Amino acid sequence: MKKIYALLSLLSFSQISNAQILDTLPVIVHVIYNNEAYGIGTNLDSTQVYSQFDVLNEDYRMLNTDLANTPSVFASVIGDMGLNFAPATVDPNGNPLAEPGIDRLNRVSMGWTAPPYSMTYINSTIKPATVWDPSQYLNIWVMNVSGGLLGYCTFPNNSGLSCMTNTAADPLRDGIVVHYCAMGRTGNLCAPYHKGRTATYEIAQWLGLKRLAQTSCGDDCVSDTPVGDYSYGG
Repeated sequence: MKKIYALLSLLSFSQISNAQILDTLPVIVHVIYNNEAYGIGTNLDSTQVYSQFDVLNEDYRMLNTDLANTPSVFASVIGDMGLNFAPATVDPNGNPLAEPGIDRLNRVSMGWTAPPYSMTYINSTIKPATVWDPSQYLNIWVMNVSGGLLGYCTFPNNSGLSCMTNTAADPLRDGIVVHYCAMGRTGNLCAPYHKGRTATYEIAQWLGLKRLAQTSCGDDCVSDTPVGDYSYGG
């Protein structure tokens, strides 16, 4: 399997192909739950988790049903990213996963404090204890996040983008975090964040597409996307 870091160096946000998959990203979703039964509260059932994979593969392959709603300024640069997000089938030791792509972690068994969790606690305690090798997996942590955050991500190291700080890789924290009720498009969700687009958005930033609020000139520093005049939220 091609290393994820090597794969990311090949990607552009311009159109890669309209028909071919460039490569597959094995994904592991760490479901951090608060001692609930399966399918209750933060212990999301597999149907909800897998619905997120459907959204990602639609959005990154131009298969989303709302593609026609794309603003006209972006029409000429819409592209199939050629990525397939697939549930990981084995753990880092090569053992088959009972639930492909899902790693369930009871915060009580792990000895963690009760949620909701701040970015500081997630980054200092939860991520380092649970991350899988980020050169082999895209790590997605799903939990009750505090502070009104729907999600956040790490940025690619040494990307070469003019408005992104070139930092060393952080293998203990690499990946994205998504609030449990913004994960997927079916199940225990919080409208209007019930369409699975939080993960789509955070993965785009994880790949190097900065949101305009993080820049000073309305430019996301990716040459093949249009300059914007204000920041979008959601």
